[in-house]
Amino acid sequence: MTSALNLLVRRILAEDYRLIAEIARSLHPQWFTESALEEIARDIRTQDGFAALEKEVVGFATYVLTDNKTAELTWIGVSPELHRRGVGRALVKEIEGELAQRGVQSLQASTLAPTVEYEPYARTRNFYHAIGFSDVRIDEKWFPTGDDRLLLRKQMTLRRQRRILVAYFSYTGDTRRIAEALSERLRVSYDVETAEIVPTRKRSYLHWLAYSFVPNSEVDIVDAEIELSDYDAVLLGFPKWTFSCPPLNRFIHKLRNIDKPRFYLFMTCGGFDEQRFLDSLTDKLARMGCNVIESLTVKRKQIQRETYAESLDSFAQRIRENLR
Repeated sequence: MTSALNLLVRRILAEDYRLIAEIARSLHPQWFTESALEEIARDIRTQDGFAALEKEVVGFATYVLTDNKTAELTWIGVSPELHRRGVGRALVKEIEGELAQRGVQSLQASTLAPTVEYEPYARTRNFYHAIGFSDVRIDEKWFPTGDDRLLLRKQMTLRRQRRILVAYFSYTGDTRRIAEALSERLRVSYDVETAEIVPTRKRSYLHWLAYSFVPNSEVDIVDAEIELSDYDAVLLGFPKWTFSCPPLNRFIHKLRNIDKPRFYLFMTCGGFDEQRFLDSLTDKLARMGCNVIESLTVKRKQIQRETYAESLDSFAQRIRENLR
């Protein structure tokens, strides 16, 4: 019995290009020609796409929009030793979710037609059929090699684009940086709005330090009240202070319909006792009726060294899975 894979599916990053090229090369010549390898190396840099990771990249898929209602799956490849393990299915599912959120109605794919007797592509056609694609037509001598093409199509289930609010308070800029990075990762799939929590008065570091020792202390903030009933999720970001973060407390206190959306917390910190601070805030939100799904902690040294990308990718992926 084969063990289940612990897959993370996220957008393709520049750091993935080398491993994707290696995967594509491993599928040559059974699936990809030399010219296809060159096209893949180009297209992963210019097209929308996702990578599947199990510690490292094990699969990839790219697509393009042919019009505002139709998309085409341009490339998909999985390491040969992981065929029939759900990697390709997970990649296509991620693309389908993104397309449905964008109002795209169908996803098309092209592969070698059954008029050409070739076993590797018989498996490819079986894969497409297994994940819900239907045959549309065969185009004779469509490929540069002179082989026939089978065009397949899958209809999308249209959904209202989900709305996410990313709200954050940042004193040093670290939390702002994480908020912007998370927003960028989620904006491809959702209608994302950002709101920075801004105190009405500037205060010195010593003033903030004194306030942070007072549990549940609050200060006035700009545009305090936010109506949450129209949001599907709220990402709430904040720094870990001693016992309290006054601008954050005022923001939470002024939120309306706080029980409607799902909450995801992200905290930046540089010192100690961060879990107690996070647990205390989570308990406070729960007592107010908040549905806190999960949280992320990002250390200051991760931000300084720019080693937080993988943590944010994983967090964004879990949010997407939870919002499906």
